[in-house]
Amino acid sequence: MTVEEVEALERGRVEAMITCDLEAFEKMLSDDMRWSHAAGNIDTKQSMIAQYAEGGIRCFAVERSETETRIFGTAAIVTGVVHMDVEAAGVRKKIRSRYTGVWSEHDGNPQLVSWQSARWD
Repeated sequence: MTVEEVEALERGRVEAMITCDLEAFEKMLSDDMRWSHAAGNIDTKQSMIAQYAEGGIRCFAVERSETETRIFGTAAIVTGVVHMDVEAAGVRKKIRSRYTGVWSEHDGNPQLVSWQSARWD
């Protein structure tokens, strides 16, 4: 896994979230993935996909900045700042958070295994 490959994965993840391409998004997420939201709630792969499918989460814009990708063998850690225009549980909001994403290869396919963000106002 290279920095360039991880950056392409991150761009693909953002695009899948905005376009609600659940097939692409699901392939990117590890079966044991945990997504820790800035509000403190945690989603699994299954609950995250279900929320997008049911309209509980909608992303209108996601902009990443100040990113740094570090490679550790078959794993990559991405850190940065994310600005999101989202709707969650019927409430539209714009948030800015610091985040960490962890990608790991599973049978040669990189997948997101962990995401954690902390609101940064």
